[in-house]
Amino acid sequence: MKIIVVRVASILSYPPTISLINALKDLGNEVIVCTTLDSKGCENSIDTAVKIEYIPILYSKNNNLINRIFLLNRLKRKLWQCLNNYYDDNTIIWIEDDISIKHLGYKILRYKYILRFDELNERIYYSAKIKLFHMNEKKLCDSAINVVCPEYNRAHIMKAWWNLKKIPIVLPNKPYSSSDLILKYEFDDETKKILEMIGKRKIVLYQGMVSDERPIEPFIRAISKMNDYVFLVMGWNYDDLRKKNYNNCYFLNRIAPPYHLNITSKAYIGVISYRPVRGSNSVLNTIYCAPNKVFEYGAFGVPMLSNDLPGLRVLFDKYNSGIATELEEDLIISSIKKIEENYDSFSDGALNLYKNVDIKEIIKRIIS
Repeated sequence: MKIIVVRVASILSYPPTISLINALKDLGNEVIVCTTLDSKGCENSIDTAVKIEYIPILYSKNNNLINRIFLLNRLKRKLWQCLNNYYDDNTIIWIEDDISIKHLGYKILRYKYILRFDELNERIYYSAKIKLFHMNEKKLCDSAINVVCPEYNRAHIMKAWWNLKKIPIVLPNKPYSSSDLILKYEFDDETKKILEMIGKRKIVLYQGMVSDERPIEPFIRAISKMNDYVFLVMGWNYDDLRKKNYNNCYFLNRIAPPYHLNITSKAYIGVISYRPVRGSNSVLNTIYCAPNKVFEYGAFGVPMLSNDLPGLRVLFDKYNSGIATELEEDLIISSIKKIEENYDSFSDGALNLYKNVDIKEIIKRIIS
C-alpha cells in the first residue's frame, strides 16, 4: 500500500508525525511525505527509504487575513500537485492535522484519506484569530476512512461535538524510533558543559515549549531549595525564566527529535505541566492533554510529576507512573520526596505505561 503523509508546517515540531512515518514504513508501506519547507531537516530522523517532497513555501500563522487567504490558495495548489503525482487506486492520504485539511479543502472528499487531529478544537476555523468561517467537521470526518486523535476523552468529545458516525481511534503520542537513532548523537559543547556542571545531581527535566499554558516556574522554585537536585529545561521560549537566575536551574536549547531522547534518558523525574488558557485551542485541550512527553519519559522508566489534570491523573493512578499535584512549592517538594522513597515502583510503573501501547499495531488497524 502507498501512504502519502501530509503535514503543513514543521514536522520537526511534532515528533508523533516522525513516529507515524517510520511506523508506516516498517509496516511495509511505500511512504511519501508531502510537507512545507519548515520541515527541512526532518529527513535526518526518518527512514531513508521514505520519499520526502518539500513544498517550496514556508508556513506562517502570523499573516494577516488577506495574506492568509493568498497563502492558503497557493499552498492548496502546490499540495495537490504533489498528491496527484503519487496518488493511485492503492493509495491512502494521511492528513496530519486541522491546518493541513484547511489547505487541502473539500477536494479531499474524492479521495481515500485518514484524518488525525493533534489538538482539540470544536471548530476548524480558516483563521484562528478571526473566527467567522469554519469547515464542515462532520462531513470531513464521516467521509474519512478513519479519524484519529491522541487521547480517549478527546475521542468521545469529538464524536459528541460533531455527531460523528463512529468514535475516533486513539493513537497515543508514543515515540517510535530505533535505538540506533537515539544513540547516534554527539552533544554540542554547550550541552556537554551543562551536563558537566550538573554532575551527579538528580535531574528533574522539563522538555518542550515554555508558555502561560505550560507553567513550570513553581517546579523551578521548588527545586531551587533542593541542592541534590537540578531543574533542567530543554526546549524554547524560556528567556524570561533564565533571566531570573534561579538556583539549581539550567537551560538547554531544543534538540531535534528523536535525538532529544538522549537527554530524556538522563532524567530522574520528568515534569509535565498544563493549565487551561483561552486561545486558539479549546480549553479542554489542556484538561485532556495528550503529551508525547508521557511516553518519552516512560520509555526510560522516568517517573513523572505534573499539576493535577484528569488526563494525567488517570494515567498516573492506573500505572503508578507518577504524581499529579497542585502547583505549590511544599506539595511539589513532598511529591518529589515520595517518588524518591518509592523510586523503583514509580519507575516500573512508568515503563509499564510505555510498554502497554503498541502504536505499530494501532496504525496497522487504522489503515486496514
